[in-house]
Amino acid sequence: MTWSREPNLIFRHLSTYFSVLSAYFHNQPTIPLGFFRYLDHLHYLSGMHEWTRVHGYHIDFFNNRILDMRHGDFSKWANPDLSLMKKYGFDQEMILPEPNQYATNRIFYNSKVWQLVNDPSHGAIK
Repeated sequence: MTWSREPNLIFRHLSTYFSVLSAYFHNQPTIPLGFFRYLDHLHYLSGMHEWTRVHGYHIDFFNNRILDMRHGDFSKWANPDLSLMKKYGFDQEMILPEPNQYATNRIFYNSKVWQLVNDPSHGAIK
């Protein structure tokens, strides 16, 4: 295995892991949204920085989330860990989370607000 293939393997394994967790928490749509947001964040970092540092960030981030999840807290997947970003030298770029977009069951797509309704597989675009 080479480093150039490593990001693809990590994304593949994370996608499988998040799919299993999302199926288990199918009645809590904010949990999978946090997982997708993390994948997007990790993908962004891997395109901007050398993979060795991004991989280190991911390992630390993942281990911290595992500890949180043992206590039933899945909320931190959705937001970058600013202390880890500083540790790995990513603090030059400021990444600010949108304010409580997952707490309100709202996401933004094509500059429109998409709000989850009773069944998360049926949404309404406002």
